Amino acid sequence: MCPFLFAENYISRELLSALKRVNGNKFERMDDMNKEIREYDKNVQFEIGQRIQEMRLDKNMKSIELATELGITRNQMSRIENGRANCTIQQLYIMSQIFEHSMDYIISGKRGRQENKITFAQREAIDKMLRAFDK
Repeated sequence: MCPFLFAENYISRELLSALKRVNGNKFERMDDMNKEIREYDKNVQFEIGQRIQEMRLDKNMKSIELATELGITRNQMSRIENGRANCTIQQLYIMSQIFEHSMDYIISGKRGRQENKITFAQREAIDKMLRAFDK
């Protein structure tokens, strides 16, 4: 191991430790954020393509139909779905409208924070209100 790398790494850890003591949890939150960052590689590209294909099939669309909407060839659409080609931002934007999903979902597979989840108690309260109006 290069002595400079070891010294640099040691100094960085010591400096970060000191900054954490001075600034509280601010840097710990930054550490947590860094853990979530994923490198864009062929696996990510393949996962994006698979999500696009799943959404297309859910809409009962043929690949040529989606390709036509995006202004690309059927071959290029196949390459995108198989993870061998990337989408442009314009294509992602169009697909997000066609599939009624956010661009964030297409890229990362994560649902947006605006997704509403109703608890069991809330569902029961709604059912009671609906039954009251049915009487």
